[in-house]
Amino acid sequence: MVFRQVVTKLLLESKGPKLAFRYAACGLDDQVVHSPDGIRVQPRGCGHRLCPRCGRRRGGKYARRIMGWLGHEPHGDLWSVVLTQRVVRGESLADARKRMAKKQRAYLRWLTRVGMTAGMTVVHVVWSKGREGWHYHVHTLAELPAGRFTAEQLLAKWTETALPEEVVTGEEQARLVVGGGAAIAELRDDAGDTDFWNESTSAVAKAVQYPMRDLAQGLSSWRLGSDPERVLAAAREVLLSAHGWKLFRAWGRWRHACPAAVAAEAVEKPDDSETESDGSAAPAAPEAIGTVHRLWKRARQGEEFARSVFRGLEPTVRNASDFAARFVKYCRLASTGPPS
Repeated sequence: MVFRQVVTKLLLESKGPKLAFRYAACGLDDQVVHSPDGIRVQPRGCGHRLCPRCGRRRGGKYARRIMGWLGHEPHGDLWSVVLTQRVVRGESLADARKRMAKKQRAYLRWLTRVGMTAGMTVVHVVWSKGREGWHYHVHTLAELPAGRFTAEQLLAKWTETALPEEVVTGEEQARLVVGGGAAIAELRDDAGDTDFWNESTSAVAKAVQYPMRDLAQGLSSWRLGSDPERVLAAAREVLLSAHGWKLFRAWGRWRHACPAAVAAEAVEKPDDSETESDGSAAPAAPEAIGTVHRLWKRARQGEEFARSVFRGLEPTVRNASDFAARFVKYCRLASTGPPS
């Protein structure tokens, strides 16, 4: 909330009240919908890259694409490699990005030459409070020929590529997520949901989801020692510098959705035509019940229908995150608490 207040202030100063309000109110227009599968929330966001909610949803698109390939097609070794560089005190974010870009391109070209069939890079922008500089680093997921590489080899090449700059390479910066093999069937039921509603149980899915986080996380208040002025300065620099930056990049077959995954989804979710091929009625389109915000107010006023909506929403959260605990409490307060 501190971060959202800071960015709202910046948007008011630089973009005007319309965009600032849209950012500040992101989530208030989330729709509760009813379908044959039950009640669920259909998010509607502001789309701003400094919005924690929308950044996470944007990354989820890439996570789902990768897991579609892994879940429906044979694959090579899946490696996670973090490309880091020195934090330079006082260096601008634009200069930190420029310093990384040349090394990153060279490393990805090498991966391509040695057999990478698919890859994804995700930029993480973090202000280092201790070193007073930008910790600009890149998370890489690469599908490589099975059994050909070790973590030491992949990190040694990054060290070589970064010369004459010295880089730190630790044990966790290169790891084999899963060895090559047949399609991982369990991923077909894991949609890569990054909207908090369902937490992945598969270690592979978690490894894919982790890098696809939101840009705002690196500038959050807790990370910057709850210093509003530091948060303001960091957010202002990102807002001014990162316009038009591409934070996600895909290589090889991950540039497109897996045809087998698309076909399987089409079977599970037929279009909304009036009838099916056998003449039976098509599944009904989800029916909008109202926004979460308005239904909450009605539930708190004692309306039984609104309260029943929140009783139906509570089971849709199936993870153990802090957000899940808060949302369950929110639903129970709406569905059973005394009217306010």
